[in-house]
Amino acid sequence: MVFEGLVSTVDPGGGRHLAPMGPRFVSGEGDPFFELAPFQGSSTLKNLLAHRQGVFHVTDQVLLFAQALQGLAQPEWLPATKIVGWVVGGSCRALEFTVVEADVQGQRSRLTCRVEHRHTFREMGAFNRARHAVIEGAILASRRHLIPQTELDSQLSALAPLVEKTGGKDEKTAFGLLLQCVALTSGPSSVAHP
Repeated sequence: MVFEGLVSTVDPGGGRHLAPMGPRFVSGEGDPFFELAPFQGSSTLKNLLAHRQGVFHVTDQVLLFAQALQGLAQPEWLPATKIVGWVVGGSCRALEFTVVEADVQGQRSRLTCRVEHRHTFREMGAFNRARHAVIEGAILASRRHLIPQTELDSQLSALAPLVEKTGGKDEKTAFGLLLQCVALTSGPSSVAHP
């Protein structure tokens, strides 16, 4: 079972890094272990191989997903409790973890992570079609180097009406950031901004 969320890591210089990521759990968030599969060359992978600790966040703040993809996220940061790392303030839940095994063969690595501490801050807000569309758009944008531009534009075009019809300001801003992210990589996108 894969849950979409945000992973915070610490870079070799001590800076904070935040990236959207979907860890795989065997049965659910209560599992003592989960697997991350960051792409080769990603900052998250480099940081986790160097530092071996991080925090996985479950949040309904979809704007953070889009901001993190462009390095624009500026959440409230709280010090982690059991590891050297940072927790995103305002998240619903957070799992502090340690990487206990790393297989870095192939396009995507496989990092086995052990949960060291769990935080529960607040209830998860309701998800509407726009929030789901932003999460799907963030996944597409994070894989823009793997997806042909025509397919990427087609999939984002299918998501745009969902954001326009059911989204609020944050969802529309987030989707606009995702479109900018894709356009910066591959030239102007033909997807209409909500």
